[in-house]
Amino acid sequence: MTHRNADPDAIASAYLITHALSILGLKTIIYIPEGPSRLSKRIIDRLELDKGLIISYDKPSYATSPDMAVAVDSANPAQLGPFSELFEEATYKVVIDHHEGNTLKDKAVVSLVYKDAPSTTEIVVNVLEALGINPMNRMATLGIIGILYDTKRFINARESTFKAILRLIEWGGDYREAIGLLTTSNEKEGLSERIARLKALSRLVLGRSCNDILVAVTRIGSHESMVARTLIDLGADVAVVVTSRGLEKRVSIRVSKSALEKGITASLIAEYLAKKYNGEGGGHDAVAMTHLKYSGDIEDLKESIAKSLPGKIARICLSKRG
Repeated sequence: MTHRNADPDAIASAYLITHALSILGLKTIIYIPEGPSRLSKRIIDRLELDKGLIISYDKPSYATSPDMAVAVDSANPAQLGPFSELFEEATYKVVIDHHEGNTLKDKAVVSLVYKDAPSTTEIVVNVLEALGINPMNRMATLGIIGILYDTKRFINARESTFKAILRLIEWGGDYREAIGLLTTSNEKEGLSERIARLKALSRLVLGRSCNDILVAVTRIGSHESMVARTLIDLGADVAVVVTSRGLEKRVSIRVSKSALEKGITASLIAEYLAKKYNGEGGGHDAVAMTHLKYSGDIEDLKESIAKSLPGKIARICLSKRG
């Protein structure tokens, strides 16, 4: 099982682990809460990876509890959405992840959580190599895409990342095709994405902290991760985008390089919002997500975050100076 709205790193990790378990003779099913992201869906379709796999987006397909549940690229139960109970019910729990502040690992029999790993896919490649399992060509290509996506095309890579890429190429992965699919999928921005960008800008509340840190808070109905990235590209140092998901609110957070240099991380902001508004959150230094059990109006939540967050960021700056 992946986190909600699974990105290419989560999808690659899930598909590769599923392939390995199938090779070992186990009956498997992939759970993707809320389905894959639009980018992931385009990549899956182009590689024709759905064939022969059992995949569920909405509710568990098993009538009884599974013998084993493997959570990939997920840090807490909230990220598993409706499948968190299935994870709890599993006889054996396995967690493979690279996020800081992972709480799922405390319940796992096997925990492969390395916060310094640039992607979960890299960890999964090491698992497959240790098991002596070679994924088929299309799976290996997907693995390359997962690593490229989460490392921002090697900006956040380390030596072991290139070793993992080499291993995937040796397994039949097509690096040129991976680059092409990632580039083409990113370029195919639809009308809904463009509308989301403009709506988010029209609802934006801009604040200032630590003298020159610009804090942008907005709300949108979908594409929150893309909108947060856009706000950073436009000059914000901290971008917070709120959206409603059923009975809860989901918040996507991104921070700029300038903010990171001052000790302001997305994971710290996610933890602050989760504590303040009753939820769970976590992620990386530059990117994080939090899920809030907030029953109030989304506009009120946006305004509340916009008022309180600059003060929290100022306190982080002062603590780092001290």
